[in-house]
Amino acid sequence: MRTVGLGTPVRGAETAGAVSWQGSVKDKDLTAPPGSPSTGDRYVVASPATGGWSGKEDDIAEWDGAAWAFDTPAAGWAVWIDDESEIYVFNGSSWGMESLGPHAATHRGGGSDEIDGATTSVAGLMSAADKSKSDSCLPIEANVSTTNDTQTTIATVPIPDDTAVFLIANVVGRRTNGADRACYIRRLLVYRESGGAPTFQGTINTEFTRESATLWNATFVVSGNNILIQVKGRVGDDVNWNCLYTAQSRG
Repeated sequence: MRTVGLGTPVRGAETAGAVSWQGSVKDKDLTAPPGSPSTGDRYVVASPATGGWSGKEDDIAEWDGAAWAFDTPAAGWAVWIDDESEIYVFNGSSWGMESLGPHAATHRGGGSDEIDGATTSVAGLMSAADKSKSDSCLPIEANVSTTNDTQTTIATVPIPDDTAVFLIANVVGRRTNGADRACYIRRLLVYRESGGAPTFQGTINTEFTRESATLWNATFVVSGNNILIQVKGRVGDDVNWNCLYTAQSRG
């Protein structure tokens, strides 16, 4: 019996275009046969192969119940690797997830059929620079607990030199030994110039505060070359705090 795509491990293949789908394999990182194989178990032999697999690097080894049978891959062979839940393709010299590749490589940077980077008017691929910008706008989560009225750091945000950073912190707290809760939105523009300390541009914007315990608070403070996001409860209040913050920067 033969399977198309990601089926039961069997020998044989189905061809789709330039890719020849082989039966799935259990692992691709073993250099020697496993101790107690079951009939039909299949492996891509890793290098340097030893024991009963000696000299069979990159071959597909299948246990037939009594001995190992080997298939030497050709360019375009594709297999599902069970322990990684990934597809690997043989490119003629090695197995790899990127080996869908002599063709796929033509679409990457410098290739003969390179796909354009995305712009505001043209669909395309995200560049590394755009990915960094996107990541910088994603919120980062942090948690801390307090039991008193001491300012406690929930997150530390490094401020690079010669950079302006727009910080937004959304903070929520809930008392676990009583019926109190609060949330805050705090915004700040902070900068560093010529090796100096972080400096606030104006004051902290405390645009949103909702609280049942009026002595609680959330704020920003300077510490070295960092901005600390800090929270404060009350003496005797056990408070669990959560913060989602973004640090949008420009150097």
